[in-house]
Amino acid sequence: MAGKVKCVVVAVDGSDESMSALQWALDNVTVQSPEEGGSFVVLHVQPPPSLAAGINPGTIPFGGPSLEVPAFASAIEAHQQRITEAILNRALEIAAEKNVNVKTHVVSGDPKKKICEVVDNLHADLLVMGNRAVGRFKRMFLGSVSKYCSNHASCPVVVVKAEPGQGLQGGRPNIVDLALTLCQPSYPTTPPPTPEKMNKKHLFPIDEVNFISQDLISFIMDLATKLLLFFALLITITSRAAANPQCTSSKANHPGDLSLFHIYGECSPFSPSKPEPWPNTVLNMASKDPQRVAFLDSLVAKKPTSAPIGSGLNILNIGNYLVRTQIGTPAQLMFMVLDTSYDTAWVPCSSCTGCSSTVFSPNSSSTFGQLDCSSAQCTQARGLVCPETGYGSCQFNQSYGGDSTLLATLSRDSLMLGNDVIPNYYFGCINAITGKSIPPQGLLGLGRGPLSLLSQSNSLYQGVFSYCLPSFKSYYFSGSLKLGPLGQPSKIRTTPLLRNPHRPSLYYVNLTGVSVGRVNVPIPAQYLNFDPDTGAGTVIDTGTVLTRFVPEVYNSIRDAYRAQVQGLFSQIGAFDTCFPVTHEQLAPTVTLHFEGLDLKLPMENTLIHSSAGSMACLAMASAPSNVNSVLNIIASLQQQNLRILFDTANSRLGIARELCN
Repeated sequence: MAGKVKCVVVAVDGSDESMSALQWALDNVTVQSPEEGGSFVVLHVQPPPSLAAGINPGTIPFGGPSLEVPAFASAIEAHQQRITEAILNRALEIAAEKNVNVKTHVVSGDPKKKICEVVDNLHADLLVMGNRAVGRFKRMFLGSVSKYCSNHASCPVVVVKAEPGQGLQGGRPNIVDLALTLCQPSYPTTPPPTPEKMNKKHLFPIDEVNFISQDLISFIMDLATKLLLFFALLITITSRAAANPQCTSSKANHPGDLSLFHIYGECSPFSPSKPEPWPNTVLNMASKDPQRVAFLDSLVAKKPTSAPIGSGLNILNIGNYLVRTQIGTPAQLMFMVLDTSYDTAWVPCSSCTGCSSTVFSPNSSSTFGQLDCSSAQCTQARGLVCPETGYGSCQFNQSYGGDSTLLATLSRDSLMLGNDVIPNYYFGCINAITGKSIPPQGLLGLGRGPLSLLSQSNSLYQGVFSYCLPSFKSYYFSGSLKLGPLGQPSKIRTTPLLRNPHRPSLYYVNLTGVSVGRVNVPIPAQYLNFDPDTGAGTVIDTGTVLTRFVPEVYNSIRDAYRAQVQGLFSQIGAFDTCFPVTHEQLAPTVTLHFEGLDLKLPMENTLIHSSAGSMACLAMASAPSNVNSVLNIIASLQQQNLRILFDTANSRLGIARELCN
């Protein structure tokens, strides 16, 4: 297609036809660069929670599931959210293959009206659609939706003939596809119209067809949908995390591959029974970042540390992702927080005062043992507490969040990760906690210290691990943790992994600059430089939610970003650069420049939306004003859907795009 358009919207619903339309748009439509104000938008219209979109729950026979029952309503909403995320992930995969950075947009309601509404709000120059897709059941064919849009959309409309194999089913029809095949029209494979021949209301191709009786189609769809939903809902409600394959410890056949769960996700034992809207959850998580930044700055060699932790929702102070582990003989299941900036693992033990109800029982394990103060490992623990005589059990003391303290005994037992067993693994067995803060079921340290998992399992994993964090939009999916060199990506861009003796547990990289759009942000070098003497520099961390820069760096990035988005900005929680989603098409890309590696952040790693969906915010922030931080922290939200490889043996950190869900 000759010439450039400023904004193109492609409507997708997961069908082969809609994915073929996306493929056509990526191949044939040239969009202006983001710096010029261009945007390529992938739009999905999600029906509001219902037993079947457009079907009255009261028509379900035999007293079947009803939205009046909270469990059914929750299960239906969860199921629809899974579908939405799967559709958008497939669309992002197709776009990534073409190396095109697209924006995703999700709305809820009647497809024909919502598509036209979004096109109008975004001032789109072109709408691209497939020739058939399943939307709300009262509109059983996208033929009717596309026809409506061709008459009501405020821009030209192109409807593309499907290519097989582009949809979520990979060309294999599901039950709904089979039903629709009975009446699917056969369109001629006419080439797309040229810009010269494309009228403002052009619909490609246009064919009037006679469908099989709508009553027959409705009967087939009603019957298939009710049966599928009834059994799917029963399975969803009765099994949830226990039977969900996403919630198992193993992610693949390799024994060193583990699932990572979000601490508020479906698979987590800490997930609230009535979760808040996911954007609100992220806002709550980000509000704990200042304590996390203070903790990382406190990790000075040979000094006591203060690790932030809190009770209830404040549990997110110490981390955002869980890994399923087993400790002892016989094994006892524990969901431990994964922390790349912490060394010593610890778990609450049965003798603990003030711990949670789920604890590890040393008396039930035949391989459990405690270390005394004369052991070499005892001297490696932070906050060591030993009698002056040098005898007795090796204990260490940690303060948490300013209002709590933790007393633990250095112990050893078998640790099982997936199918791998690490005998005589050293960890802290928590004896007492004081204050308001209550820890979860433990912490697994992946830092660089001598008592970390990486050091204790060096013969097994050879100092190599990687992870892929699932999307922050996802309450339901899991990511993965790969331990050891086997199964790691062979083709991956890398940057040197640095070690700072001032903070030896942290993973440092050399951040050389930041670009916003095509603007190379002017940042004085001293605020980015790696300095072994002071501990200053840039670190990779899983426990911080938002990427945090020292104020001088963040202010420069924020100002450059605001200059390109323009308009009025507001603050929501930790986010100080929020703007209406109608300006989102102006949002520039952010690129982090590392030594030997440029990381162009996808838009979902740069922006976060309000729970109402009306505001978009720059998902970065400054270090808290009450912390004299010298660290720039690349946090978990900016790492989502990226494979992050830590190869300490070769002192390199790799980054590659990957759909983690």
